[in-house]
Amino acid sequence: MNKMNIWHYVKNYKFNSIFIKSFLLIMILVFFPLSGLSVIVFMRFNNIMNDEAGRSNIYIADSVRDMTDMILEEIHRLSIRIATDKEVQDFLLTTIGDLRDYETVRRFQSIMNQIGFATITNDFIGSIYVYSERNSYVLEHNLSGSGIEQFHDKGWLDEYMDNKNKVNQWMSLRIIEDELRGSRINYISIFQMIPIYDTRQMGCVIINIDIDKLGSHIKNIIPSEYDGIYIIDENERILFSLNKPDIGSSIRGINLFHNIPLPDTGVYMMAKTGSARLSVARAGSRSNYFTYISIVPMDRIQERTGELREMMMLFIAVSVISLIVVAFVVSVRLFRPILNIISMMQDSGGTRQQEEADKTVASDELKYIMNNIALSFAEGKKMQMELEHRLSLFNKANAIALQSQINPHFLFNTLETINWISYRLTEGENEATMAVASLSQLLRISFETHDHFIPLENELEHAKRYLEIQKLRYGDKFEIFWDIQEDTLRYKTIKLILQPLIENAIYHGIKPMDGKGEIHISCRMEEEYIKLVVRDNGVGMNEDSIRSALTVKIDVLPEDSHIGLLNVNLRIKMIFGEQYGLQINSAPGMGAEVKIVIPQVKSV
Repeated sequence: MNKMNIWHYVKNYKFNSIFIKSFLLIMILVFFPLSGLSVIVFMRFNNIMNDEAGRSNIYIADSVRDMTDMILEEIHRLSIRIATDKEVQDFLLTTIGDLRDYETVRRFQSIMNQIGFATITNDFIGSIYVYSERNSYVLEHNLSGSGIEQFHDKGWLDEYMDNKNKVNQWMSLRIIEDELRGSRINYISIFQMIPIYDTRQMGCVIINIDIDKLGSHIKNIIPSEYDGIYIIDENERILFSLNKPDIGSSIRGINLFHNIPLPDTGVYMMAKTGSARLSVARAGSRSNYFTYISIVPMDRIQERTGELREMMMLFIAVSVISLIVVAFVVSVRLFRPILNIISMMQDSGGTRQQEEADKTVASDELKYIMNNIALSFAEGKKMQMELEHRLSLFNKANAIALQSQINPHFLFNTLETINWISYRLTEGENEATMAVASLSQLLRISFETHDHFIPLENELEHAKRYLEIQKLRYGDKFEIFWDIQEDTLRYKTIKLILQPLIENAIYHGIKPMDGKGEIHISCRMEEEYIKLVVRDNGVGMNEDSIRSALTVKIDVLPEDSHIGLLNVNLRIKMIFGEQYGLQINSAPGMGAEVKIVIPQVKSV
């Protein structure tokens, strides 16, 4: 084969080359859709990330609302429980006399124990006050109690006086300056008037929620990046923020909210302030007038999408390189059969096709192949004419063969006439009549069986007729031994394959030897084969004779009347296949064993 490589044709055909066309087609069909898909996926993923951030922001706002509402409802129930306690009502309704009185001390201790237990079990509660207006006295969980003038926290008193005749319960933001600690304490105070169901308001319970402790609870339920949590009242005053300086301010007084419209409750919106993009979510309380706002900057998400963008660009770059490699490999694999066809045409076409190939250098490979196919059609046409000529000769030969079929009938009639004359002259059967009868039967089997396949039983019968004739000639020169497996008789074989083996044993094995010969004929089934064996004790065969008997030349058929071992071996292989045929085991002076191996073909 010519050692032409791909680059030879790329160089000759340039962009007309099938290899280049395949490569460019794969690039166009895969690269551009892949690039477009990558951009679409990136944009879609960016939108999904924004939407996911917004939904997550709504979830954070709802979570803060649910937890805070639950805490406030729990505080509300606690304030009612304290306000309806009998000891507390007695404290408000009874004028305090001697503070050292046993009953007064016992009542004070019972109330402080109750509010102390509530403070300890609710870690978000900073303090609880029980105020008696009649007695101007305040009880606290960690103090024995004091008059209102001496109490350390009087910031709530004015609010109490303003609202006591208006509502039974309210909440307010209180900011207390702790002089001892030098810090500011932020409270959300819940006021509950006492008694609850009486128009005579004689005092109240004040539960102070420590906003710092509330913030610790809120931080536990939100991710670290969600640091923009706000709780505002109906006046848009900030009650809670993780940024403590914002507490108590109006939400509109904070720079962050100057250009950000608040979304409706339960939805989120994307807002932009300066160069920063924010996700803003809002949730409304289910039990009070508070509003919960969650704001998360999109910077971190943009960083994630930025990383994704870089990864996407890297992926596209790697994909392009991989695509080029894959396109090259695929193009090579697609082109290789064409290259093989061209090389095969150049090898088999000779000088004429090479000259035609040189004419198509400026075109492409397909033109080259089509040109060679055209040449092949022309040569095929010439071959067809040659075959038609030979078929004409064959028809003539066939006509002669058909004409020769008349001769066997004339031969049978002549043999019958000779047999009748011999019988009449001797007035009975004799060796001549027996020989003529056996020969007539032998020829009838040979000539009148038109099918190539005959029952094995008929083939054995034909061999027996042949042996009868040979026994008349040679007398006691040899003896025949038969070993036929009965089951083999129902199978078919090719006609006239056993008689040549017997003839070979007689003429080439028994006849040249001194003394009496033996011929053993057997027929057996072995696995899926039938094996016919003719074994003699004659002079044997040398290696050259064996090789010549088994060397098959399909294009040379023997045409003489003597059908030898080569003829039998050739016919078996032509009909049944190369795995069947003759096997010869012999050596000079050791006799010969010729074995026929054929498949099991049942008679219909």
